[in-house]
Amino acid sequence: MNSIFGIEPVDLGLIPSVDSLECLLKKLKNDNRLIKYEFDIDEPYIIYIQNNEEKVLYLNDTPRIRQLYNNFKCFRKTKLRLESLLFILKYLRNNDVEYSFLNFPNLTNIKIKGKKIKLVYSYCFSREELITLAPPKNSIIFNLFNFNGGCVSDEAYILAKQMNVKLFLHEDFYQFICKK
Repeated sequence: MNSIFGIEPVDLGLIPSVDSLECLLKKLKNDNRLIKYEFDIDEPYIIYIQNNEEKVLYLNDTPRIRQLYNNFKCFRKTKLRLESLLFILKYLRNNDVEYSFLNFPNLTNIKIKGKKIKLVYSYCFSREELITLAPPKNSIIFNLFNFNGGCVSDEAYILAKQMNVKLFLHEDFYQFICKK
């Protein structure tokens, strides 16, 4: 109860949907209430204005974030898991790799080392999913699904090569980051 009223945060883990977080960020930004955000640290947070007062919302403060998602009608289906996104952002920061969001508040399109990267979460990324994304040439699609390594279908690899797009799983991504 204290969390909902902003008295103290209650860590019940992350609500998994990146889409829900993007919706909240968009609504706060459109209302000129978004002050700051940090997602690549141990305790990611958002600072926003509520009742003419700055509030800090930790992403693991489940009761408060759930209430804000409800207030702003931001509950969305989980496509990309927030925990996976935060891990990647923290990994980049910890390895001194600069990145930027290409079209904030969209958190799944980022730029790293001059390359456009689309983050996806798919058990086995398919040709159809690649077609749906219609990525620009010279971009990278990184499948964050890591249960049993995740996969990319052979048909997706063939089409990606024709489109001049790279498809990465975890190992490929780490090699890309570590490459000078």
